Amino acid sequence: MNWTRVVVGVLAGVLSIGIAKAQEVVKLGYAGPVSGSLAQFGKSAENAVRMAIDEANSKGLQIGGRQVKLELIAEDDAADPKQASAVAQKLCDSRVRGVVGHLNSSTSLAASKIYSDCGIPNISPGATATALTHQAYPTSFRVVPNEASINAGLLLTAVRLQIRKVAVVVSERDFGQVAAATFLEAARPRGVEVIRMAPLRDDGQNLQSVLGSLGRGGPRPGAIFFSGTNEQALALLYELDRGTAFSSSNLTILGGLELCPERMNGPLREKIICTTGTASLKQMPGAKSWGERYRKKFGGMPSESDAAAYDATNALTEAMRKAGSSTNFLNALKAIDFIGVSGRIAFNANGDLRQPTMSLYSYARNAPERADTVGPTCPETCPTPAGSGGSPDRQDTPAVPPGCCGTPKN
Repeated sequence: MNWTRVVVGVLAGVLSIGIAKAQEVVKLGYAGPVSGSLAQFGKSAENAVRMAIDEANSKGLQIGGRQVKLELIAEDDAADPKQASAVAQKLCDSRVRGVVGHLNSSTSLAASKIYSDCGIPNISPGATATALTHQAYPTSFRVVPNEASINAGLLLTAVRLQIRKVAVVVSERDFGQVAAATFLEAARPRGVEVIRMAPLRDDGQNLQSVLGSLGRGGPRPGAIFFSGTNEQALALLYELDRGTAFSSSNLTILGGLELCPERMNGPLREKIICTTGTASLKQMPGAKSWGERYRKKFGGMPSESDAAAYDATNALTEAMRKAGSSTNFLNALKAIDFIGVSGRIAFNANGDLRQPTMSLYSYARNAPERADTVGPTCPETCPTPAGSGGSPDRQDTPAVPPGCCGTPKN
């Protein structure tokens, strides 16, 4: 027997076992709608999460001095709160260490208690409902502005345009009523008076009477704040364009994503100021180089929520790295502070962004949309980017906005 070969073989086996043990597998979850009407958004956000994980793995992520391999467990919530609850429990049972998701407010709210009970930090790249981070669940975070911040941005625009009286027209559903309440709360300290609040029925049968009530008696609003479904938005804009129930003369229409698509090419197009709830992708500090990497990997250009999903993934892995643990990193996540693709990622005590930034879009006839950024464009301090100090977590470090942290202005 050749004892030299035996010894070498045994040593090789022991070494391979040691390497296998040294490389810990860390599971991260993603939850979003990859079926149904929002499947396109959910799948592209999943791609962004996968991209962040692939980059970390290719660089050799280390946590607590140990090499780890990230593994993605992706689940479909179909934008349905009931299915989101089941997905959250499934991810808990799969022993994921953190979750990026959910994309919608209703699904995020439905899943938040389950994640809290399991002790799993979860970061939403799309949910704006203020209630999500005000439920006393320490594991809930988001990397987009909440409704209160969005409404504040819209109100700042109204003040700039010297609009002092606003009518609130919202869906009769819960999300519409919440939007109305947060808008009213934000309006008072800014000297904007809400002169009428009107709920819209889902079937739209009361739309003409709602608009008619805006012109009967009392002062005329200078703007309408709208929060509703896409169908209600189209119906509202159609009726205002007709002008039979209420004249749109000298009127500004404020609202969210449902008002933003370039489907209005008539005179009302010039009256719309809307927001998607995030900064424009073109105005995000690291979007150009990251967007090119995304395009090469998956084909097609990413969206703003994809950039948020990518940053959320990096926030989880960076917190693990800083804590030196993939199981006990909640406090490190609360203290995280870096410049991501979408901007500064740093949370307040509730789990909201400390410095939320969004773009307000306005339109002119036969002209491209215009995006104006609202919110801090520079961090209060110049934080250490994720992946610095020799850490291999990140593909690159997105630049801070021009003029910030010693960078030249454009």
